Amino acid sequence: MINIKRYCKDVDITNVSFIEDCIFKYLNGKKKSKWGRRDVQKFLSDFSGFDREYIRFKITNNEKYELFPIIRDIAVYMSNSIKNKELKLKPIRYHTIVDGMTHKERVIGVQHPLHQMFDYVVVEGLHSMFDAKIGVFQCASIPKRGQAYGKKYVNKWVNEKDTTYFVKGDIKQCFPSIPHDKLMNFIIRDVKNSLLVWLTSRLLTMFNSGLSIGSYLSQYLCNYYLSYAYHYASEQLFKIRETKKRGDKRIRLISHILFYMDDFLLTGSSKKDLKRAMKMLIKYINDFLGLIVKPNWKINKLSETEPIDMMGFVFRKNRTTIREKIFLKTRRYFLKVKKLLKQNKSIPLHLAYQCISANGWYVNTNSHKIRDKLNMDEIVSKCKKIISYHHKMKRSGIYEDFSKFSTT
Repeated sequence: MINIKRYCKDVDITNVSFIEDCIFKYLNGKKKSKWGRRDVQKFLSDFSGFDREYIRFKITNNEKYELFPIIRDIAVYMSNSIKNKELKLKPIRYHTIVDGMTHKERVIGVQHPLHQMFDYVVVEGLHSMFDAKIGVFQCASIPKRGQAYGKKYVNKWVNEKDTTYFVKGDIKQCFPSIPHDKLMNFIIRDVKNSLLVWLTSRLLTMFNSGLSIGSYLSQYLCNYYLSYAYHYASEQLFKIRETKKRGDKRIRLISHILFYMDDFLLTGSSKKDLKRAMKMLIKYINDFLGLIVKPNWKINKLSETEPIDMMGFVFRKNRTTIREKIFLKTRRYFLKVKKLLKQNKSIPLHLAYQCISANGWYVNTNSHKIRDKLNMDEIVSKCKKIISYHHKMKRSGIYEDFSKFSTT
């Protein structure tokens, strides 16, 4: 009998201090604080009975510490809900958005702040299992393993001798297609913590189908579910070669694999082997995980005319550029700012944020000429001043017209 290692047995998700830490992680955010959100302020007001203006005043005046007793009370409430297995949450609101880059329609789930706090409790509770199961080259929604992380390795791989051919796959409607029963069977097998399993299952039942795009928990569960495909590709995509002296020898069909959420990349030195590997992986994803890979994949030979287009980057040997759609869209932000500065006009706050966000694409690619041509360093510096000024005014409680602030 094979002993399967199980995780999370020592995690106490009813511990009030543990829940408090999860709430603060939610409120402080990975990239952006959620303290200033209206729905969060309304929830804190409704839960505590304090006036919403009082909550907002404390947050904008950097006196959040006075709201910490409310966080403690929320943590106690959540602890009791888990102990009693009584979870009362508002239904998820769904709406359709059009992705600005790809123009694809996506159904986004908007969760109540309390629901999102429970998401953080589950993710932190399952942390050791996620660390063990999610693959090294699964590069989406994992801290310190985003686009820049994936780009670093693909940059390296494209210059290796065994990266002659590549193939990209895309799982059709991945999030909404993940079956709850199979996902929960994996979690029950891997997690030795009955309350944590119950809470995960209960939160899953809140989704209409599969997982919800926009959910913090869903990002991790999707990566965890697809980790089975990742490990299969890493460990089982091989062929047997018979040798007279050493007997049967395992030969890997691929040289590298990378998952970017539901997109994946396989590279290899043999077109025939790569095609065989892709068919094996597709069969595994279909039969074992119950998901469908889009049939539009094809084997390409890496060249100047057939580069690897992945994670928004375009990879060629010794050169990495930005995907054309992203380049055209982000360049417009800098052109608008350049025009405003030429007319001696101020930079709107939203445009300053757009330029700061877009700058990462150019810093992490071979885009020196366009950076110099558009004076991107100077523009980014001015945008940072705009944003800094905005935050200073917000903290001081002064709400005025930011367009009066000149950057010239």
